[in-house]
Amino acid sequence: SPWALLVLLLVPWAVRVSRVVLGGAVGRDLIVVLRDTGLLELAYGLLLGVGLAL
Repeated sequence: SPWALLVLLLVPWAVRVSRVVLGGAVGRDLIVVLRDTGLLELAYGLLLGVGLAL
């Protein structure tokens, strides 16, 4: 289903989170990355589910 491509809206968010890690973040800086990664996975699951349901 073409609606499943809704998940591509999350690419900029994923790139932003990845840049923090690739930039050498350590310690407490990674707590924000962990939170954002969890939210990103949640958003991915929701968008993919909606996209497949449509």
